[in-house]
Amino acid sequence: MPRAFKSLYLSLIIVGTALSQNLDIDVLTYKFHIDLSDAGKTLHGLAEIEFEVLRDDLRTVSFDLIGPEGDKGMRVIKANCDAKGFKQADSTVTLFLDAPTRHGQLLTVAIAYEGEPVDGLRIGKNKYGQWTAFGDNWPERARHWLPCVDHPSDKAYVQWTITAPSRYQVVAAGRRTEAKDLLNGRRVTCYESIAPIATKLMVLGAGEFAVRSVSDSHGVLHESWVYPQERDRGFTALNLAPEAADFFADRLGPMAYHKLAHVQSKTRYGGTENAGAIFYNERVFDPGRDTEGLIVHETAHQWFGDAVTEADWSQLWLSEGFATYLTHLWFEAKHGKAVFLNRLQEDRDAIIRFVDAEPQRPVLDTLCTAPNDLLNANSYEKGAWVLHMLRQRLGDALFHEGLRQFYAAFKNGNATTADFRRVMERLSGQPLKPFFDQWLRRPGVPKVEILWRHSGSGVAIDIVQHQPGPGHVFDLELALTGQNGQVYSTTIQITDKAQSFKLPADTAIIAVQPDPNVCLLARFLSTVEHHP
Repeated sequence: MPRAFKSLYLSLIIVGTALSQNLDIDVLTYKFHIDLSDAGKTLHGLAEIEFEVLRDDLRTVSFDLIGPEGDKGMRVIKANCDAKGFKQADSTVTLFLDAPTRHGQLLTVAIAYEGEPVDGLRIGKNKYGQWTAFGDNWPERARHWLPCVDHPSDKAYVQWTITAPSRYQVVAAGRRTEAKDLLNGRRVTCYESIAPIATKLMVLGAGEFAVRSVSDSHGVLHESWVYPQERDRGFTALNLAPEAADFFADRLGPMAYHKLAHVQSKTRYGGTENAGAIFYNERVFDPGRDTEGLIVHETAHQWFGDAVTEADWSQLWLSEGFATYLTHLWFEAKHGKAVFLNRLQEDRDAIIRFVDAEPQRPVLDTLCTAPNDLLNANSYEKGAWVLHMLRQRLGDALFHEGLRQFYAAFKNGNATTADFRRVMERLSGQPLKPFFDQWLRRPGVPKVEILWRHSGSGVAIDIVQHQPGPGHVFDLELALTGQNGQVYSTTIQITDKAQSFKLPADTAIIAVQPDPNVCLLARFLSTVEHHP
C-alpha cells in the first residue's frame, strides 16, 4: 500500500488483535464458500481447510476467527470431517481431533459459520449509494470473516465459491474458473489461485462494475474493474497498468499470477496489493488525482510483498521499502534522472522528520507488536533508501541481478532480511552484514557537519558526525567548485565520528557541496568555510 495514505489508515478506528502464528500446522489450501446477500450484512460461510501437521501427538487445532461481539462477529455453526467437536472463544475456534496425529500427516477440516463481520469484509454502500462487498484484510483482518491462520508466514492456495445476486459481478484473488447462474436470481462465481498467498492478500469484491480486459506482453491478463459512473476516467487511469507490469517482469522475472485485476473498491487505504486483485480506494479516480505512483507501487507489490512475502511483520520493509524503490525506478526510467532524484530527496526529508519524532525506532523493529504502527517512514522511505545505497555500493548490474535472484529464490514463499543479504553477498562477494545492521538495525541517520578551508594548493575538510552513539561508516561524495567555475568531484570514506582530509585542487575552492548525486541517507547540518 502507498505511504501517502498512512494518515487515512490511522484516522480510522481499528479493532486491535494480537499477532498470531500457528506453529503446529501448515495450511496448504483454503476452500471458501461465501454466500452474500444485499438485503443485509450477514454472510454465510463454509471453510474447508487442508493442512499438514507439524508435530506428533497434536490433539487440537486452532484457527483465527473473530467470534460474536454483540450482534456482530462470526458464529461457528459446526465443524466436522477430521474433528470430533469444537470450541469457539473470542478470536479463535479450536477443533478437537479424532485421534493423535503424527508429524507430516495431512488433515482436512470443515467449518460452517455465519454472521456480520466487524471488519475485514466491508459490506455496504459505495459513494454512489450502490451495494458492494469488499475484502480488506491487511494486515490481520481476514480473521474477521475467514477461519484461517492469519499471519503472513503461512501462505496457502485459495479457492473461492461465491454466491451473490446475479446483477452483481464478483472478482477475487486468483483466476476465474466458473460462473453459473442459478434459477433463483443468484449466481455462483468461482476463483482459484495458481500460487500460495498470505491471508492478508485473500480477498473478494462484489458489486456493479464496468470491466475491461487487456493482456500485457508477458501474457498476464489485466482487468480494470471500476464503478460504471467512472468508467472512462477509471479506464484511462489504469491504461498504464500493463506497461508497469511489463517493466517489473523485464527486470525481476515473470509475475507469479496469470491475472491482475485493478479494482475500484471500499478499501480504507489508498490501495491494497491483494495478490492478483489490487483494490484501490473509491476516491482515487476523482478528478485531479494523480494515480501513476499508486498504480505502479501496488503493481510492484505483486513481486515483493505478494510473491515474496515478509516472514514476519518486523520484516515489512521487504514489502513496502521494495515497492517504494521499485516505483522510484519506474519514474527514473519513464521521467528521467531529475525526477528520480527529487523523489529520493523528498523521501530523505520524510525520514528525517520521522527520526525527529521517533529517534529510537529501527527499520527492523522487533519490539513493535502492531503491524499498523510499522506503516511509517522506516518501512517505506528508509527501506527504499537502503536499497538505493546498496545499489550505489554494488553498481547497477549487480544490484539488479541481485533483485532477480532474490525474487527467483523466494518466489511464492517467505523471506527475511538475512535471506536478502545472503543473496547479495553470494552475488557480489562482499560481506554486507555491517551495512545491513547499520542501516536497518540501528535507529536514526548520521548528522553530518562539514567544515572546509583553503590549505596550500588544496582544501582541508573536517567531517563531524553529531548523532548519538558511534559514527556511521559510509562513502561521501563531495563536489568542489573552483573560482574558475570548474567542479571537482571526489569521494571520501568516512569511518569515524570526526575525520580530517586534505584534498588537492588546481584552483582556489569557493564552495563545497555534499552528496551532489543524492547517494547518501544523512542529515547535512552545515557546510561552511571555516577560518581557524
